[in-house]
Amino acid sequence: MSETVDAGGPFTSRFGAGRLLFLVAEHTPSGRIVGVSSSIPPLSVLGGMERDEADPVVLGATAMAYVKIRALSVADDYRRQGIASALLAKALAVHRDERAFFAYGQFTAGDAALTRFYRRHGFTIHAPGEPVILPGSSRHRDVGASPLLGEQMFSRPI
Repeated sequence: MSETVDAGGPFTSRFGAGRLLFLVAEHTPSGRIVGVSSSIPPLSVLGGMERDEADPVVLGATAMAYVKIRALSVADDYRRQGIASALLAKALAVHRDERAFFAYGQFTAGDAALTRFYRRHGFTIHAPGEPVILPGSSRHRDVGASPLLGEQMFSRPI
């Protein structure tokens, strides 16, 4: 998988193809890493689908169509400078270019700052404990992604 990340290409797992994306924001004069973003295929959703014996074609389509925002973090000294927004916008643009059409993630329930941040970027904020429904198509059924206890989800088309 590390070769795939280095090359920026899709990787293949038991679920089919998917895209891992790791972005880094670097402070140019110092070379210090000040922000990171990672987004992945919806692995927990894919695992549930596999347990339900979903067709391999459906697994592969799901792996490419949906993206989970796994991490988005900026060093304390560099916050409120647009770095997180830039990392998120770039991640969504890359995934959109690769034909993904829906993004989601989760954060600690009740975090007002993250609620405002994701709302400002067009995400729907779901109630604590409420799952996100990843919309299917005429050939594929809808699937759900559930938050962990004490978390809430955010989602939007990309």
